[in-house]
Amino acid sequence: MEDARIRYNRVLSAVADAVRAAGPMARPVRLVAVSKKHSTAAIRELYALGQRQFGENYVQELVAKARELSDLSELRWVFVGRLQSNKMAQLVQVAAEIQSVSNERHARLLAKAARDFAPRLPIAVHILINAGDESSKDGATMDEAERIAAVIMAELPELELRGIMAIPPPLAADAAATPPELYLQLRALANKIGAHELSLGMSGDLHQAVAAGSNCVRIGTALFGPRP
Repeated sequence: MEDARIRYNRVLSAVADAVRAAGPMARPVRLVAVSKKHSTAAIRELYALGQRQFGENYVQELVAKARELSDLSELRWVFVGRLQSNKMAQLVQVAAEIQSVSNERHARLLAKAARDFAPRLPIAVHILINAGDESSKDGATMDEAERIAAVIMAELPELELRGIMAIPPPLAADAAATPPELYLQLRALANKIGAHELSLGMSGDLHQAVAAGSNCVRIGTALFGPRP
């Protein structure tokens, strides 16, 4: 079984290759290591290698891991899962960034929870886009996202709007490295919103996402191996 260093270096090389291939207009790309269902020992391994941002999908799992890894002072938790109103108070106490705000109601509830419970304000957020209009996924439409963004920036100082996050439908295995039109539309939307960050791209569409102008990629299995 490959060790963490080999996997980590391979992913860093793939991100660097994608940035080079995107040309001189490519944006700096940050890596979020999606650690859901993986052990705290595996997170410690990647942290020791230099990774600092880790993504989690479930609040209870995130809270438990944050408690166990509280000695890692530079670790930054990024929440990428579905928001639930009854767990926001717990979430804002540990997450430095939340990439899954999908509607105005959740934005307002999250801001209130942050005001009441967060140790530091503001909390960085992304608006989640349902890029493929898939019934199985949460997320705002592109038009809704602009309205949510306006509310956050005008009325919710507890939240710092970074941009948008999307999980588009999977690309075909033999898809060209050039970004699909949907990816370019997502970049155009990100350019209008917040700090213009586009969180787009996983292992299967890394090159297309970076070519479209993604600032943030979320990688799980390629870093940690198969989930238990």
